[in-house]
Amino acid sequence: MVKSGGKSTVETFAIPTRMRADADERDGGYCRVCGRYLGAQRALHHIMYGFGTGARRVHTLDNLVTVCWMWPGNCHDRVHSDKHRYQPVLLDVINRPGMTALQLIRWAEKGTGT
Repeated sequence: MVKSGGKSTVETFAIPTRMRADADERDGGYCRVCGRYLGAQRALHHIMYGFGTGARRVHTLDNLVTVCWMWPGNCHDRVHSDKHRYQPVLLDVINRPGMTALQLIRWAEKGTGT
């Protein structure tokens, strides 16, 4: 429950259908971490979320990214296992069509810049 102006409301975790469609259009059905084409086996991941901090999870297009999740070693688990590394990169990659988070991380590690 979330208190808002003295009223209790139930927080929804469902991402609106139109926002899912917009993210699909932007990401083209590809995982924005590894670049794999996902078809129907994709999930939307919140880049920034507030669980444990009292903040709410925000459903906005600039806070959602398509990731793979159906196999061992998937990108959804990878992002959750190293949030501090992936959050800033994913915030950058959503504004770079055709780029993946792994490409940006490798470039940064090589010192070539982005």
